[in-house]
Amino acid sequence: MIAPCYMIVPIGSVHGFRFTPETAGHVLTLSAGFTSRAGGGSDPLLRLLTHGACGAIPEANLGRVSWLCDEMLGCQADWRAPQPLFMALAEALVRSLPEPAQEETADEERLVAFRRMIETHLREHRSIAWYAAQLNVTTRTLTRICRRGLDCTPTELIHARLLLEARRLLGFTNAGVAQVADELGFADSSYFSRFYRRLTGHRPQQDKARETRGQAPNPPSMV
Repeated sequence: MIAPCYMIVPIGSVHGFRFTPETAGHVLTLSAGFTSRAGGGSDPLLRLLTHGACGAIPEANLGRVSWLCDEMLGCQADWRAPQPLFMALAEALVRSLPEPAQEETADEERLVAFRRMIETHLREHRSIAWYAAQLNVTTRTLTRICRRGLDCTPTELIHARLLLEARRLLGFTNAGVAQVADELGFADSSYFSRFYRRLTGHRPQQDKARETRGQAPNPPSMV
């Protein structure tokens, strides 16, 4: 995306951010309870928070968005500022962002459903064609949805989630490499090791060894 832009990550999505050195902007994290500020099921605020969105910030909204961000930073720095004021500014900020077009909203709904299905069937290693069939779309459509929403292919999204879970198990549990491979549904540990090395550049045994020395690897980012 080209700045000035915004991205709203749907509630419940595993995610992370990587920024290039010249990036300038803000990251705002809100709890799921923030959705209670919506006025009902048809409120655009609720739709933005549950389905997510991304895009350019209209020029007419730039001044307001910039001012709201500055005010929120001021509230955050001033311990005397009341929390309700910060939340009201956060709501105003989200409401200042444009809603996606109807077609984009439908694609976002499919993307959310796809990500939920990945969580449910991650260890089954289902094909992209199977996921597309469950969503009642073609594999080409599913690829377009992922590329437009997350700038990756469906396969890359599934592999990123597998890698995230693998590194979590290696770094934060007592499971060995063979146990992790079995837990994630790989046919054998050697296949899992090849998969892991292809995505990270090193073997899973190296991350496990670091964890044993008390140097647990940082979990990878995921959109």
